[in-house]
This record gives sequence, C-alpha cells and structure tokens, in this order.
Amino acid sequence: FDVGSAGSDEGQLNEPAGHAVDAEGNLYIADTRNRRISVFSGLDGSPITSFRVRAWYDDRGNRPYLAVDDDRGYLYVGDPDGGRVLVYDLEGNCLGSFGQSGTLGESLTNNQFVTVGGLDVDEVGNVYIVDSGVGRVLRFAPFELPPEAVGPDGQAMGEDGSVGVGVDLDVGEEPLAEGEGDDQGG
Repeated sequence: FDVGSAGSDEGQLNEPAGHAVDAEGNLYIADTRNRRISVFSGLDGSPITSFRVRAWYDDRGNRPYLAVDDDRGYLYVGDPDGGRVLVYDLEGNCLGSFGQSGTLGESLTNNQFVTVGGLDVDEVGNVYIVDSGVGRVLRFAPFELPPEAVGPDGQAMGEDGSVGVGVDLDVGEEPLAEGEGDDQGG
C-alpha cells in the first residue's frame, strides 16, 4: 500500500523525511514542510493522526529523524538545526528535550550537537544520536521525566497539574559514561 499523498491536508505529506514504526505497526513520518509528525496505520496506510512540531521553523535544509521507544511510549524527534532532540509521547504531547546546539570548530560537550543526523533506540531504551556535523555518535540513557512532572498513573503532568499535557522542561541528559561517543574514539 501507499502512504499519504502530496499536500498539507490530513493524510498528505510535504517533504517526508525520517520515519519510525511502533510495536503496533503504526508509521510515524517526519512531515517536514508541514512541520508535523503524521501517523499512519501499518495495516492499510490510512492516516491516524498528526501533531505539530513547533521546532522545525528554522529550515536550513537538514531533515529530522525519528525513533520510537515502545517500552516507555516515547517518540524521539530530531531538531537538526536546533541541535537537540525533542521527546513526545505517542499521542503527540511534547514531554521535553535534551541536547543543545553546538558550533562546528568549537569545543563540544557530550550534550551538544552540531547537526542531529540520525536517531535510534536499543532494546533497553538507550538513545543513540548521530551528530553528522562532526562525525560522531553519542549514547544517552533513556529519557526520564522529573518526578514533579509525573502524574499518579505515570503520565506526563502539566505545570497546572493536568495529566497528559506536554510539559515545558529544561531537561538535559548526560551520556552513560564520561567520554563515551566523543570524537576521540571513546
């Protein structure tokens, strides 16, 4: 089956880039020019939903990548020009982000990215991020919501106490081991 068609209406795509598939077979597509994630059924390709990605407004030609962590219900969304990774739940609520923009030629920490060029999640939830701007891959522990942002059922909780709402967090994850993934071959 085919998925989507050209355009900006629900079920249509405008410059699709990265994609990921969840355990149920649903297909998540980075619908770059429409600045959203479009979700399609893995059974027949029909559109299920879509949600905005407000970070993709500074378009310098880099394309976002996606990765699904089914065990935690997370969708990792690359913001290649923003030098960070956004974390959504599978319903489209933004839970937070990690990483920050770095500059080519400057000394980078293991939490800075020049260009997020790929994402993947392993079987235990570690997140692998390709920083194509400087030719390295970094590994991060699974994203965790701070305790004050988690509701009684383990759902994301908004600042006003509402459950299931995206939370504007400034959460940075450190790599698993010091020097791991740096451009010194560690």
